[in-house]
Amino acid sequence: IKKVFDKFGYLADPHTAVALNVYEKYVEKTGDNTVSVIASTANPYKFCRGVLEAVTGGDVTETDEFVIADTLSNATNTTVPAQIKELKAADIRFTNSVEKEDMPNTVLKFLGIN
Repeated sequence: IKKVFDKFGYLADPHTAVALNVYEKYVEKTGDNTVSVIASTANPYKFCRGVLEAVTGGDVTETDEFVIADTLSNATNTTVPAQIKELKAADIRFTNSVEKEDMPNTVLKFLGIN
């Protein structure tokens, strides 16, 4: 992520970074320089903590994802997507969590089968 950002100014998400890495290794191993297209699969702001850590090379200790998104924006001079900014003011719809061993019964109950 950092290498691509530093070289091209493109902020890649982790999935795209994996594809870029695989492609780079393929070119190194085979010498095949055929022009290729790698399509980004996600927005880097969906993974703002990991992307920020990759770009800055440091651990992010902040726990507020909106603060992390703003920090990533400032560090990379990119814009937080409006959809993510809007989430900050959105009502919290879900507050419960389920232990993994309780998931099957929870899903059945949610579906009205249990």
